[in-house]
Amino acid sequence: SFVKTSSSQITSLLSRLLLYVGTTTPAPLPPTFSLSFSFLSCLKMNSRNTGYVSGPAASCIHGIGHGVASFYSTANLNESLTSCAKLSIGKEYCYDGVFMEFVRNAKDSFFNKNDSFYPCSQLEIEFGDEYSFACGRNQPSLLMGRFDMEFNQVISVCHSSNSKPFKEGCFDSLGFTLAALEDPKQVIDGCQNIGENEFASRCLVAAAGEMVFQEVPNWREKSREVCDAALEEKENCQPHVDRLILEYGR
Repeated sequence: SFVKTSSSQITSLLSRLLLYVGTTTPAPLPPTFSLSFSFLSCLKMNSRNTGYVSGPAASCIHGIGHGVASFYSTANLNESLTSCAKLSIGKEYCYDGVFMEFVRNAKDSFFNKNDSFYPCSQLEIEFGDEYSFACGRNQPSLLMGRFDMEFNQVISVCHSSNSKPFKEGCFDSLGFTLAALEDPKQVIDGCQNIGENEFASRCLVAAAGEMVFQEVPNWREKSREVCDAALEEKENCQPHVDRLILEYGR
Protein backbone atom coordinates (compact mmCIF):
# COMPACT_ATOMS: atom_id res chain seq x y z
CA SER A 1 0.00 0.00 0.00
CA PHE A 2 0.99 3.67 -0.31
CA VAL A 3 1.53 4.05 3.44
CA LYS A 4 3.66 0.93 3.74
CA THR A 5 5.78 2.01 0.79
CA SER A 6 6.17 5.48 2.30
CA SER A 7 7.28 4.06 5.63
CA SER A 8 9.98 1.97 4.03
CA GLN A 9 11.12 4.94 1.96
CA ILE A 10 11.30 7.10 5.07
CA THR A 11 13.37 4.47 6.88
CA SER A 12 15.74 4.14 3.92
CA LEU A 13 16.08 7.89 3.50
CA LEU A 14 16.84 8.54 7.15
CA SER A 15 19.24 5.62 7.47
CA ARG A 16 21.25 7.05 4.57
CA LEU A 17 21.19 10.51 6.12
CA LEU A 18 22.26 9.13 9.48
CA LEU A 19 25.29 7.40 7.95
CA TYR A 20 26.87 10.82 8.33
CA VAL A 21 25.74 11.41 11.92
CA GLY A 22 27.77 11.15 15.08
CA THR A 23 30.85 13.25 14.56
CA THR A 24 31.49 16.18 16.85
CA THR A 25 32.52 18.28 13.85
CA PRO A 26 30.17 17.22 11.03
CA ALA A 27 31.61 17.09 7.54
CA PRO A 28 29.46 18.25 4.61
CA LEU A 29 27.09 15.62 3.29
CA PRO A 30 27.92 14.24 -0.14
CA PRO A 31 25.71 15.83 -2.84
CA THR A 32 23.44 12.81 -3.20
CA PHE A 33 22.68 12.90 0.53
CA SER A 34 22.15 16.65 0.83
CA LEU A 35 19.31 18.23 2.72
CA SER A 36 17.67 19.27 -0.54
CA PHE A 37 17.84 15.70 -1.86
CA SER A 38 16.20 14.39 1.30
CA PHE A 39 13.56 17.12 1.16
CA LEU A 40 12.65 16.43 -2.47
CA SER A 41 12.45 12.72 -1.70
CA CYS A 42 9.98 13.52 1.07
CA LEU A 43 7.83 15.66 -1.22
CA LYS A 44 7.38 12.69 -3.53
CA MET A 45 5.40 11.06 -0.71
CA ASN A 46 2.96 13.96 -0.47
CA SER A 47 -0.72 13.06 -0.36
CA ARG A 48 -2.48 13.65 -3.65
CA ASN A 49 -4.56 16.73 -4.43
CA THR A 50 -3.77 18.61 -1.22
CA GLY A 51 -1.66 21.54 -2.39
CA TYR A 52 0.29 21.55 0.86
CA VAL A 53 2.69 19.26 2.74
CA SER A 54 0.68 16.57 4.47
CA GLY A 55 0.51 12.95 5.50
CA PRO A 56 3.59 10.80 4.89
CA ALA A 57 5.50 13.74 3.39
CA ALA A 58 5.06 15.72 6.61
CA SER A 59 6.16 12.70 8.64
CA CYS A 60 9.20 12.32 6.39
CA ILE A 61 10.20 15.98 6.81
CA HIS A 62 9.76 15.51 10.56
CA GLY A 63 12.22 12.64 10.25
CA ILE A 64 14.69 14.93 8.49
CA GLY A 65 14.56 17.12 11.60
CA HIS A 66 15.60 14.15 13.72
CA GLY A 67 18.42 13.43 11.31
CA VAL A 68 19.66 17.02 11.19
CA ALA A 69 19.68 17.27 15.00
CA SER A 70 21.62 14.02 15.22
CA PHE A 71 24.03 15.24 12.55
CA TYR A 72 24.88 18.11 14.91
CA SER A 73 25.35 15.59 17.73
CA THR A 74 22.11 16.77 19.36
CA ALA A 75 24.13 19.65 20.79
CA ASN A 76 23.79 22.60 18.41
CA LEU A 77 20.13 23.52 18.39
CA ASN A 78 20.49 26.77 16.45
CA GLU A 79 22.38 25.16 13.58
CA SER A 80 19.85 22.33 13.43
CA LEU A 81 16.93 24.72 13.22
CA THR A 82 18.73 26.94 10.72
CA SER A 83 19.15 23.92 8.46
CA CYS A 84 15.40 23.23 8.64
CA ALA A 85 14.65 26.90 7.91
CA LYS A 86 16.24 26.46 4.49
CA LEU A 87 13.34 24.25 3.36
CA SER A 88 10.88 26.01 1.07
CA ILE A 89 7.76 24.43 2.60
CA GLY A 90 6.99 22.15 5.52
CA LYS A 91 9.83 23.52 7.63
CA GLU A 92 7.61 23.41 10.73
CA TYR A 93 7.66 19.61 10.57
CA CYS A 94 11.44 19.67 10.43
CA TYR A 95 11.55 21.99 13.45
CA ASP A 96 9.31 19.55 15.32
CA GLY A 97 11.67 16.67 14.57
CA VAL A 98 14.65 18.69 15.79
CA PHE A 99 13.01 19.52 19.11
CA MET A 100 11.83 15.96 19.62
CA GLU A 101 15.33 14.64 19.00
CA PHE A 102 16.77 17.09 21.54
CA VAL A 103 14.18 16.13 24.16
CA ARG A 104 15.04 12.47 23.65
CA ASN A 105 18.79 12.52 23.24
CA ALA A 106 20.45 15.80 24.20
CA LYS A 107 22.60 15.73 27.33
CA ASP A 108 20.90 16.76 30.54
CA SER A 109 23.29 19.67 30.77
CA PHE A 110 21.72 21.17 27.63
CA PHE A 111 18.50 21.93 29.49
CA ASN A 112 17.82 24.24 32.43
CA LYS A 113 15.86 22.71 35.29
CA ASN A 114 15.30 26.18 36.70
CA ASP A 115 13.58 27.41 33.54
CA SER A 116 10.53 25.40 32.42
CA PHE A 117 10.42 27.36 29.15
CA TYR A 118 14.02 26.79 28.03
CA PRO A 119 15.07 26.53 25.21
CA CYS A 120 11.84 28.00 23.79
CA SER A 121 12.17 31.27 25.71
CA GLN A 122 15.74 31.82 24.57
CA LEU A 123 14.85 31.10 20.96
CA GLU A 124 12.07 33.68 21.09
CA ILE A 125 14.57 36.29 22.26
CA GLU A 126 16.84 35.49 19.31
CA PHE A 127 14.38 34.63 16.54
CA GLY A 128 10.92 35.86 17.53
CA ASP A 129 8.19 33.23 17.38
CA GLU A 130 9.56 31.32 14.36
CA TYR A 131 10.19 28.18 16.43
CA SER A 132 7.75 28.74 19.30
CA PHE A 133 4.94 26.44 18.20
CA ALA A 134 7.22 23.48 17.45
CA CYS A 135 9.16 24.06 20.65
CA GLY A 136 5.94 24.24 22.66
CA ARG A 137 4.78 20.95 21.15
CA ASN A 138 7.79 19.21 22.65
CA GLN A 139 8.13 21.01 25.96
CA PRO A 140 5.59 18.83 27.86
CA SER A 141 7.59 15.71 26.96
CA LEU A 142 10.69 17.40 28.35
CA LEU A 143 8.99 18.52 31.54
CA MET A 144 7.30 15.19 32.26
CA GLY A 145 10.10 12.98 31.01
CA ARG A 146 13.24 14.73 32.26
CA PHE A 147 11.96 16.98 35.03
CA ASP A 148 9.37 14.52 36.42
CA MET A 149 6.56 17.07 36.41
CA GLU A 150 2.97 15.89 36.85
CA PHE A 151 0.43 16.48 34.09
CA ASN A 152 -1.35 19.26 35.97
CA GLN A 153 1.96 20.98 36.66
CA VAL A 154 2.62 21.07 32.94
CA ILE A 155 -0.83 22.56 32.38
CA SER A 156 0.26 25.40 34.65
CA VAL A 157 3.47 25.88 32.68
CA CYS A 158 1.54 26.03 29.40
CA HIS A 159 -0.89 28.58 30.84
CA SER A 160 1.82 30.78 32.29
CA SER A 161 3.63 31.37 28.98
CA ASN A 162 3.24 34.79 27.38
CA SER A 163 3.75 33.27 23.93
CA LYS A 164 0.53 32.32 22.10
CA PRO A 165 2.27 29.96 19.63
CA PHE A 166 4.07 28.24 22.50
CA LYS A 167 0.80 27.81 24.40
CA GLU A 168 -0.96 26.37 21.37
CA GLY A 169 1.82 23.83 20.79
CA CYS A 170 2.02 23.03 24.50
CA PHE A 171 -1.68 22.24 24.82
CA ASP A 172 -1.69 20.25 21.57
CA SER A 173 1.09 18.16 23.04
CA LEU A 174 -0.95 17.43 26.16
CA GLY A 175 -3.62 16.04 23.85
CA PHE A 176 -1.05 13.74 22.25
CA THR A 177 0.00 12.56 25.70
CA LEU A 178 -3.56 11.81 26.76
CA ALA A 179 -4.31 9.94 23.52
CA ALA A 180 -1.75 7.32 24.56
CA LEU A 181 -4.11 6.35 27.40
CA GLU A 182 -6.49 5.02 24.71
CA ASP A 183 -9.48 5.94 26.92
CA PRO A 184 -11.79 8.69 25.66
CA LYS A 185 -13.07 9.47 29.16
CA GLN A 186 -9.56 10.02 30.50
CA VAL A 187 -8.72 12.11 27.43
CA ILE A 188 -11.79 14.30 27.88
CA ASP A 189 -11.28 14.69 31.63
CA GLY A 190 -7.58 15.51 31.16
CA CYS A 191 -8.21 18.14 28.48
CA GLN A 192 -11.05 19.69 30.43
CA ASN A 193 -8.69 20.12 33.38
CA ILE A 194 -6.98 22.78 31.25
CA GLY A 195 -9.94 25.02 32.07
CA GLU A 196 -9.82 27.62 29.31
CA ASN A 197 -12.15 26.45 26.52
CA GLU A 198 -9.90 27.57 23.67
CA PHE A 199 -7.00 25.44 24.84
CA ALA A 200 -9.08 22.55 26.19
CA SER A 201 -10.60 22.32 22.71
CA ARG A 202 -7.17 22.28 21.07
CA CYS A 203 -6.17 19.48 23.41
CA LEU A 204 -9.22 17.41 22.45
CA VAL A 205 -8.75 17.92 18.70
CA ALA A 206 -5.08 16.96 18.98
CA ALA A 207 -5.96 13.87 21.03
CA ALA A 208 -8.62 12.73 18.55
CA GLY A 209 -6.19 13.07 15.66
CA GLU A 210 -3.43 11.28 17.54
CA MET A 211 -5.72 8.31 18.20
CA VAL A 212 -6.11 7.97 14.44
CA PHE A 213 -2.42 8.53 13.70
CA GLN A 214 -1.30 5.96 16.28
CA GLU A 215 -4.13 3.58 15.37
CA VAL A 216 -5.19 2.95 18.94
CA PRO A 217 -7.70 0.08 19.25
CA ASN A 218 -11.15 1.17 18.06
CA TRP A 219 -9.72 4.54 17.06
CA ARG A 220 -12.67 5.41 14.85
CA GLU A 221 -15.24 5.27 17.64
CA LYS A 222 -12.89 6.71 20.25
CA SER A 223 -11.83 9.68 18.15
CA ARG A 224 -15.48 10.47 17.42
CA GLU A 225 -16.29 10.42 21.15
CA VAL A 226 -13.43 12.81 21.85
CA CYS A 227 -14.51 15.10 18.99
CA ASP A 228 -18.03 15.23 20.39
CA ALA A 229 -16.57 16.85 23.52
CA ALA A 230 -14.37 19.33 21.66
CA LEU A 231 -16.26 22.44 22.79
CA GLU A 232 -15.28 25.43 20.63
CA GLU A 233 -13.59 23.21 18.03
CA LYS A 234 -16.29 20.53 17.73
CA GLU A 235 -17.19 21.49 14.16
CA ASN A 236 -13.51 21.34 13.14
CA CYS A 237 -12.54 18.18 14.99
CA GLN A 238 -14.15 15.52 12.79
CA PRO A 239 -12.91 17.12 9.54
CA HIS A 240 -9.41 17.10 11.09
CA VAL A 241 -9.78 13.40 11.87
CA ASP A 242 -11.18 12.66 8.40
CA ARG A 243 -8.23 14.47 6.80
CA LEU A 244 -5.75 12.31 8.73
CA ILE A 245 -7.64 9.16 7.74
CA LEU A 246 -7.37 10.17 4.09
CA GLU A 247 -3.75 11.32 4.18
CA TYR A 248 -2.44 8.25 6.00
CA GLY A 249 -4.75 5.71 4.39
CA ARG A 250 -6.24 4.58 7.68
